[in-house]
Amino acid sequence: MPSKKWSFRLPDLLNILIAVMLLLIPFSVSAAEKLKIITTTSDLKSLVQAVTGTLADVTAIASPTQDQEAFQPRPADILRLKNAKMVVRVGLDYDLWLGRLLQEAGNPELLPGGQGYVDASMGIA
Repeated sequence: MPSKKWSFRLPDLLNILIAVMLLLIPFSVSAAEKLKIITTTSDLKSLVQAVTGTLADVTAIASPTQDQEAFQPRPADILRLKNAKMVVRVGLDYDLWLGRLLQEAGNPELLPGGQGYVDASMGIA
């Protein structure tokens, strides 16, 4: 079964970047301590890195060669989420596996509605 290829329009990408920038404002990060941000895909990782530059350490849970919808998380992914300040997901039922991971990580900031939770699909019709 071929994997889905997601394409974003420029306004959608700008909305994602603006949302990430606004979410970074409340976080105080010293020069020695980078903000730990986890994304569900390598595409989102690239976008977040473009916005944060050297202020954040951005990690994608799934590699670009994996089928995102059939992805099987590893125990190390739970640890990454437990120590992260922000998670950025595609949403739109593309990365449904993330909900269970967030619950297992037990980091309340990363749960839906939390300060560090970003669903890139919000506002997309």
